[in-house]
Amino acid sequence: MDNARIAEIIAKHGAKAASLIQVLLELQHENRWLPREVLHEASRRLGVPFSKVMEVASFYKTFRLAPPGERHQPAVRL
Repeated sequence: MDNARIAEIIAKHGAKAASLIQVLLELQHENRWLPREVLHEASRRLGVPFSKVMEVASFYKTFRLAPPGERHQPAVRL
């Protein structure tokens, strides 16, 4: 996803920190997941610390931080 498209989505929602969840939902809808680079760009453009963006994205189960189908599970020791 390019930075111009990210900027369009953020502008559509008013480019304010209060729209973070809506922005993340739309970014994920277009990309099917939320790559770290997209989260960094959203953080920068919304003026929200990256740690806060990650906190929100990792808290809600609806957000995916890995591509669909690529689950990383810990190794099971027998």
